[in-house]
Amino acid sequence: MILHSKKWLLLFTALVAILGVSGCNGQRELPTPTLVLVHGKLTIRGEPGRYVTITLDPQGGYGLPAEALTSHDGTFELRTLSNDGVPDGAAPGEYEVVLEGGGAPPDAPEGAVPTQIAGEFRTGIIVEVKAGDSEMEIDVP
Repeated sequence: MILHSKKWLLLFTALVAILGVSGCNGQRELPTPTLVLVHGKLTIRGEPGRYVTITLDPQGGYGLPAEALTSHDGTFELRTLSNDGVPDGAAPGEYEVVLEGGGAPPDAPEGAVPTQIAGEFRTGIIVEVKAGDSEMEIDVP
């Protein structure tokens, strides 16, 4: 009887070791989407959109939003996965442009006045990010 218990214990230990080595510990690496570096310029009624947060909201029910903060001249670089502010681009696809006002950062040029936008503004403008296409001009009438 004791020999039979040792046999099961040995089998159980071997099974645990095999599962541990094979990586069945519940952790998986998520796939990283292919991102396209995108830079561009935002104009609102013909004027540069200064210090405005741009969010590209994915269309079609899937995808990752991309965002950027425009500079004093309305230029921007999009980021999707970067938490440190370094632009890493956007995934190819269609997006609605959403704008939100902000304030000028401390290092803004003297006299630079932020574009005034009250709250979140869904523009209804649809843009497409394509592989290899890195420039984007957004003109809000």
